[in-house]
Amino acid sequence: MQPLQAVVKNGRIVLDAPTDLPEGEIVALIPLEELLAEAGDVDDDGNEPVFRFEIPQPQFRKPKMLDASALLDEIRSL
Repeated sequence: MQPLQAVVKNGRIVLDAPTDLPEGEIVALIPLEELLAEAGDVDDDGNEPVFRFEIPQPQFRKPKMLDASALLDEIRSL
């Protein structure tokens, strides 16, 4: 996928063109100047910089464990 370009207008990030990303897709945004500063100019072989960064995984709460009878009691209470 090609990188998307956007600008900040009134504190909001606005894409330059529509995208086919699915609704609710999580994206990571890194300002271009920061990305270039992290990458440096070129690698030892004279190639374009390779960007490596980790995207934090979302944290989910641990599900509540119930046995069958407790589950049925909870359903009946609804």
